[in-house]
Amino acid sequence: MVWAINLPPAADGSKQGFDDFVAACGIEAFHALDVFELPQTDIPPFTIGISEFLEGPEPPLAWGIKGLQPVGANGFRIADPKTGKSWLMLEEAYSMSTGQDLFNYFKVPSRRKVLLIEEEDHSRRVKRRLERIIRAHGGVRPSDEYFRISVKKGLRLDDNKWREVLEWEIQNFRPEFVYLDVWNRLHSKDINSAEEMSGIILFLDQLSREHSCTFVIIHHTRKMDGGGDKHNEIMGSRVLGGFSEATIFLKPTKEKGVIRATVILKDEPEDGSFESEFQIKLTDTPDGMGTCFEYLGTPPERQASVDLREKIKDVVLNSDHGLKIKDVAEAVGCGKTTAQEHLEVLFDLKIVNRVKVAQAWTYTPHEPHAFNEGAKQ
Repeated sequence: MVWAINLPPAADGSKQGFDDFVAACGIEAFHALDVFELPQTDIPPFTIGISEFLEGPEPPLAWGIKGLQPVGANGFRIADPKTGKSWLMLEEAYSMSTGQDLFNYFKVPSRRKVLLIEEEDHSRRVKRRLERIIRAHGGVRPSDEYFRISVKKGLRLDDNKWREVLEWEIQNFRPEFVYLDVWNRLHSKDINSAEEMSGIILFLDQLSREHSCTFVIIHHTRKMDGGGDKHNEIMGSRVLGGFSEATIFLKPTKEKGVIRATVILKDEPEDGSFESEFQIKLTDTPDGMGTCFEYLGTPPERQASVDLREKIKDVVLNSDHGLKIKDVAEAVGCGKTTAQEHLEVLFDLKIVNRVKVAQAWTYTPHEPHAFNEGAKQ
């Protein structure tokens, strides 16, 4: 329990602190003041010992869409108008609610409950797009158990009544993913104000923690490149970027209809399969009845880097002895700096191992301690 005392005002009626009161009235006068018990909070103690934390099980990294969207990772889909972000939202929601791989490429390990809040496009457009996506995937329709939708109902995240209704919907349906389209239509606040954006983001963060749901927000990019951190390209206050743990940026390429996707994750796949950039194209089915994104692979300018890393990996894994950076660079025909960058990535992915020999890094296949023991002999 916690006890409190209300200090009386000073002689001139102004507020005074403890030191001023004791100086003016004495410590005995302080002890004579009435005390009262503060009401108990409904928040329980929340800390644990470091031993319990370190010895406890590590929460697994679960995926809604492997390599793109982890479970529990709030984020954004960022693009200019007419770049396909609403189509992407619908395809993601469809894929997770039916358990079908996204773009017939990115794995969806299991079906997930999806709630989609649409405040930009009207119901006719949304319905037609969903119908075309369904036809493009063999006519498989999501079930009501896994997919609920709201279109143009006027939801406002800065309105307490709408907040209450949204929380009720989440409590009742228990979605694992909640898509919100589009950010500027969901509130009347100043997106450049950190204070005003924080109020909404903290509300969504609370819902995410209390109801184990993940928010994916459809939003626009800045008119000019933000520079530096990719999250700076998110239109509005930096508070929005701070909320993001899984965000996809879409940009049109010079090739008609081809879109470049850049993926920023706080937690990447641990098997080395992460693709930070790839290209997609919104394509109609041969019969003209369906529409879906086609996966086109790594952008051409990045493919050379991917191929070089594969060559470096093969050189190290197929060697019967440790290789220095210079050896690897000569074997694949690249500079030492480039070879070192790729070797560091392979080391981080636990594909190769490294040990210092004569003040130089030597790389071997990832077999812990094997090369160390050989070097000592």
